[in-house]
Amino acid sequence: EHWPKGIDEPSWFHQNIGSEAEPWMRLVETPSRTSGRVVRRLVADRPEVLRWLAQHAVLTIHMWSSRAGRLGEPDWVVFDLDPAPGEGMAQVAEAARALHTLLEALSLPSVPKTSGKRGLHVLVPLLPGHTHEDAAAFALQVGRAVAEVLPSVTVERSKAERQGRLYLDCLQNGYGKTIVAPYSPRGVDGAPVSTPLRWSEVGPDLDPAAFHLRNLPDRLAEVGDLFRPALEQGVRLPRLGRSRGGR
Repeated sequence: EHWPKGIDEPSWFHQNIGSEAEPWMRLVETPSRTSGRVVRRLVADRPEVLRWLAQHAVLTIHMWSSRAGRLGEPDWVVFDLDPAPGEGMAQVAEAARALHTLLEALSLPSVPKTSGKRGLHVLVPLLPGHTHEDAAAFALQVGRAVAEVLPSVTVERSKAERQGRLYLDCLQNGYGKTIVAPYSPRGVDGAPVSTPLRWSEVGPDLDPAAFHLRNLPDRLAEVGDLFRPALEQGVRLPRLGRSRGGR
């Protein structure tokens, strides 16, 4: 996502790499499942890529859940916790703790990270062999289960139907769907960074803006790469019973 005129002016999304491609870049062709159009995407696999992105006013990097070589097999299931307008981290933390408890009851690991703005992402790492449809179906079943026990949570996509509830977005699972990459800055004042967390840090006092471009190097030196388990601790998804629906 480019901000060529700074964060006070509109940004634009850049997906297809065309004539601006450099010879050293690694590009991956990602065919659309609907239109058949092929988009050439840049793989951020070396420091030179990050330098090129910075030189082109790219602040926020959005990433797929699958990698080159197996685009149809996601590396994780993602839950995107989006608080209602006027609500803050207390609403997010309550929903995140309920989600974490349910995932633990299913013996599934999970990795939380700030979105860099108001919300939180929770990722369940997967072994190879799952499809995007597997991930989406599982996420929706779990999301509905959380919504059944927490009146403050909904999986309803329509903003008009949320009625002050946190939106537990399960629809970011799917071929070509993206989330903000870990350690990516956001294009807002203070340069907050999407930051992986320990579950012990997820509470009503969590301030996503406290993790920013200036202090992330010190945090990484102190706690290491808390996102690594999302790439290395993959599991098989359990088969869940039919959901009774959600709020």
